[in-house]
Order: sequence, then C-alpha cells, then structure tokens
Amino acid sequence: MADAYRERALPTLSVLERLRCLRREHVPYASHYCEENAYKLVEALYRDFSLPDHAVFAVFISNDCKSTPVWKQRLGNGRCPLMWDYHVITLVNVGAGDEGGMWAFDQDTTLPFPCEGLRYIEESFHPEMQLDDKYRQRFRVVPGRDYLEYFSSDRSHMKDFDAAQPPWPLIRGCRAPSDMRLGLYVDVHQSSSGEDVKKEQGCGKILSIAELISFVSP
Repeated sequence: MADAYRERALPTLSVLERLRCLRREHVPYASHYCEENAYKLVEALYRDFSLPDHAVFAVFISNDCKSTPVWKQRLGNGRCPLMWDYHVITLVNVGAGDEGGMWAFDQDTTLPFPCEGLRYIEESFHPEMQLDDKYRQRFRVVPGRDYLEYFSSDRSHMKDFDAAQPPWPLIRGCRAPSDMRLGLYVDVHQSSSGEDVKKEQGCGKILSIAELISFVSP
C-alpha cells in the first residue's frame, strides 16, 4: 500500500496533504467487515504516516436497537439512509490550521476520503433531524493504539452471512484477553446517568452526537 503514494508524500507537505494522497484503493478492504477495515487503516496510519498516538481514533456507531441510520453510504439507495446494526469509521486529528481538526475516513461512504469531520457528521448522521431516541446514533470513540492492542474478532458474528471473509488473518490485539471482543465495542448502551455500562479496558468512551460534534470541531 505505501509504495502507491509514498513518492507523493513529500516532507514539505502538511499532514492533511499527505493523508489526501491516500486513496481508498490503497487501503485493505473487505465488504461488511468495517471493524476490521478500520483496524487495518489505523495500522497503516501509524505505520506509514508516523502519526502521534493521540491523533487517531476508531469510532463505532450504533444504538440500543442495533438499527442505525447512516446516510451517504455506497450500498444505500439515494437520499435514504442505510440501516446498519453498527458501523465503524476512523478519525484523524490533523492539528491546527485553516483545515485543522478531525478528518473522517470511511471506506463505505460516497463522501470524500478523507472528509472534513463536521461535514461527515452532518451529512452521514443528520443531527438536525428529530429521530426517535431508539434510532439516534451513539458513538464509541476508541484511541487508535488501544484499538490495535485490545480489539479482537473471530468473525463468528458473520457465520450466517454470505459476505466473503477478509484475506488477512483473524485479528487479536496483543492485549486482547479473548478471541472475540467485538461485542464490547458495538455495545453503546448507557445507564440512566449516562455511564458506559461496560467500562472494559481498551474500549474508549461513548459520546452522544452533540458530544461527537464538539470532539471533532477545530
């Protein structure tokens, strides 16, 4: 992957300019395995762009009913949202400047890759819409290094689906205590006081859509 864009990633380019040299086709991808696609992208961002640990995040998007509307998806139909049980994207903090703040990487979106964070939220999740509470998206934001170290999946959740498995080996982070921790990341259930009911190590924190907007704002 790196050879395809490294010659364009000149030392004089800004972080964002270098990231824009990264194309979707340069990143490992398997349809319906967004959690693993994000994992491989986070690996590449640290390895090939030397980003600081605090600059990269995996973001799980879901809700309690596991029917989560996401607009501008390539598998969607026009202006209607695609209803995912969960979806996973990657956020990168490119630092200060006119185009600073967070940028979103989603290999399944019709929006640019990468896309400015606020634009991605507005067009993918429509925070202005009065959705029923059970359908409103919630977001588990996981620091990139934690994701690489603590995430694992044995792909058992896909055993009844026809989607081809990814070509890379099963993922188990060096600190993952078991072969299957996907459910911990997908679960965005909160107590009545707004606390994460899981509180498992390496699983980040849960944000509302308003909190996510604040998080990505420059």
